[in-house]
Amino acid sequence: MFAPNVRFEGFTAKDWLQLGALFQASAGSNSDGQKRVSGGVVAVTQGSRVIKLLHTERGRLPLVGSVWRGDLEGLATLHHAKWVLALHGGVLSELTDRWANALKREHYLLDQVLLLVSVLKELEAEGALELWPKRVAEWPVPTASVVQKGMNALASPGKVVAVGVFDDGELQTCIALRRGTAGFDWVVGPDELRQQMGLLSGDFRRDYLHLVGAIENKLGPLGVGCFGEARTLRALIHHPAPGAWATAVAARDIIVSPLAPAIALPLGLDVGRAAISFVRVLASQLEKRDWFGMHSQLTPTLHSVSDFASSQLGLSSLFGFDPIAFLRALINPHSPHSPTDGTSTAAETSRET
Repeated sequence: MFAPNVRFEGFTAKDWLQLGALFQASAGSNSDGQKRVSGGVVAVTQGSRVIKLLHTERGRLPLVGSVWRGDLEGLATLHHAKWVLALHGGVLSELTDRWANALKREHYLLDQVLLLVSVLKELEAEGALELWPKRVAEWPVPTASVVQKGMNALASPGKVVAVGVFDDGELQTCIALRRGTAGFDWVVGPDELRQQMGLLSGDFRRDYLHLVGAIENKLGPLGVGCFGEARTLRALIHHPAPGAWATAVAARDIIVSPLAPAIALPLGLDVGRAAISFVRVLASQLEKRDWFGMHSQLTPTLHSVSDFASSQLGLSSLFGFDPIAFLRALINPHSPHSPTDGTSTAAETSRET
């Protein structure tokens, strides 16, 4: 996914922390006073005994008993964890040995990660490790060629993929990645781009255009970008509801620009709504809001586009795999909305909306 000569610039330590915090669930208690479920538990076993328990957020945990009963769900409930991984003695050495033997000099980072997952699946099948609530074998992991196809749909070589996070009228953090012929070869953060954005209005729906301008001046044309306020993005990432992303995009609580079919279809936005959204943004920028009046000459055309939208394409036919299922599994594997078979379609997502 990253080119061998990739370069990073424009990030401070605070920028990296804020970018990571976007995907980190907040700790503490729920509104009903119950302790929030977060993080995961790693249990190291030896024979029928548990010899070590670690929580990814709270560190080492006291051993609950000397006998290993294989109750991963019980461990998760006891320690308020989202997931549990049980590793039998010596599995880490076996994992690194097998992975190292499979690696070749020409493998990029993506190839290395996919090889690591394949070794994890082998060890799970042999009973050397266990994962709850979703087994490694159930992970919707695409092949390298499928990921390449998805990247091509989002941004062709020379184009940029960007995410911008705003808070209190300021650019909190962002990341912009330029696509090269061998993967992403240039990654730029907000510290470099803030200087080129100029004065902001305090409304991210207008200010994101300043960020897009800074990105394109620095890196090149934007292939796809996602922009929104931190609280909105965090809510969508950690508490997804059916159709929530599509609703947020339609209400402009999240700005996706340009809104290409590769983005519109996974969101559940049909082709017609994507086209209308583009025309609305264009009309707003040109101060031609009367284009959408009752007597507008565009009205018949827009109705025709909306009718055409009834023929939606499935995600599998577009990408070869369901990217929403993949992202949900990575971001929130315990989410009840995450499909386990990876076969949901854009039409199904649209019906949820």
